[in-house]
Amino acid sequence: MTKPVAAVNVGVDVGKSTLDVYLFERQRAFSYGNDEDGIVQLIGRLRGYRLARIVLEATGCLEQPLLRAAVTAGLPVTVVSPLKVRRYAGAIGLLAKTDANDARLIAEFAATALDSDLDQAIEQHTRWSQKRDLLMTMPGIGKTVAATLLGDLPELGTLNRRQTAALTGVAPFNRDSGRLRGKRRIRGGRATTRTALFLSALAAIRFNPDIKVFYERLLKAGKHKKVALTACIRKIVTALNAMIRDNVEWRSATA
Repeated sequence: MTKPVAAVNVGVDVGKSTLDVYLFERQRAFSYGNDEDGIVQLIGRLRGYRLARIVLEATGCLEQPLLRAAVTAGLPVTVVSPLKVRRYAGAIGLLAKTDANDARLIAEFAATALDSDLDQAIEQHTRWSQKRDLLMTMPGIGKTVAATLLGDLPELGTLNRRQTAALTGVAPFNRDSGRLRGKRRIRGGRATTRTALFLSALAAIRFNPDIKVFYERLLKAGKHKKVALTACIRKIVTALNAMIRDNVEWRSATA
């Protein structure tokens, strides 16, 4: 009988110009450029493995192109807080910091700590598990995104619309001076939460009928894809806040 091939946990240390990659179960390291060509090559290479998950640290912006490509390719990608990885490094006594070490560390963290720690922590708290299950009734919100929201946005359910958008970092800020009216831009907020919601928005514009219709309407109105996606994130987190506040499951307006 052929022995089944073990699933591979992949850690990626995302730099401004380089993606350092480590395959934990294969003990193999390699690098690609953090540009369009490098990402295409990396995605193509990773497709050749049976993947458990690809884990990226949240930076707020540098990981976004790889994250989009992985989601589009249907690869199991997860974004984690750098603080969680650092705490794990301290727990195992790893103090040296290099890009190669970071990629290996992220892959090891993925293989040993990610799902089990999150699930155990949530299952031990009835209120947390109830909130998680409530969040996951919205199409596009998976277990990892729900857990990230519980940990990094505990205020969810107690905020108004403006506060929710600001804490997530998707509230548009004015850049006006005198009579000059500048572009509205987003800034600030919690990078890990925003990245998790970005991931859910990519799924929602494909599988959540309400968000898909909203996104396509914005594109038809001439909005740039990035602007439309940010608006979807704002709509998603506002809805999730209301669901937790009112203790109700997701209800589709298209149903």
